[in-house]
Amino acid sequence: MDMPVQSSYLLIQDANIHYLEAGEMDAPSVVFLHGASFSAQTWQEIGSLEILANNGYRAIAVDLPGCGESESVSTGSLQEFIKEFLTKLGLILPILIAPSMSGGYSLPFIVQHQEKLRGFVPIATVGVSRLAEQLKNVTTPTLVIWGSKDPLISPTQADVLTEIMPNAKKVIIEGAGHACYLSATEQFHKHLMNFIVSCTSSK
Repeated sequence: MDMPVQSSYLLIQDANIHYLEAGEMDAPSVVFLHGASFSAQTWQEIGSLEILANNGYRAIAVDLPGCGESESVSTGSLQEFIKEFLTKLGLILPILIAPSMSGGYSLPFIVQHQEKLRGFVPIATVGVSRLAEQLKNVTTPTLVIWGSKDPLISPTQADVLTEIMPNAKKVIIEGAGHACYLSATEQFHKHLMNFIVSCTSSK
């Protein structure tokens, strides 16, 4: 039986922040951020939340500030937003999925708070060069995913991340563009599930 997806709000940095979630509250958690043209709804539409919930995980997709159904925030840093979101939901060692624009949130967060994550999945993410030196110290298990035909951010950035992060592996999805999870959804889910299982089974 498919797990229902629920819609909820949290007050973070004086803004109402919307998120979707599916799965048991006490299950290992996976948090999805999103790119500039997308929202939490994207992960429901392509089935990511349901797939994870049906496989025994708590899947959460947040509308970042000013996107989807979330209000804009006027105070606080991007990495502190992520920290507060995880704290208010009581998430212990989640796996963080961060495509494209959301690298502006996730990369500074993992540099400052890597101990708060069980795993990290940057997908064609922005900001790699800016934080390259600091990312060398991040030992969190990381799966770097890129589409081979990404016209916005070169797949060579996947090589950069894999080389500088000591516990990172990469997957290049052949023929996929920038939002590789849309153009190669089945392949994306396969790689993502394998990584999530590897992270959660070793803890």
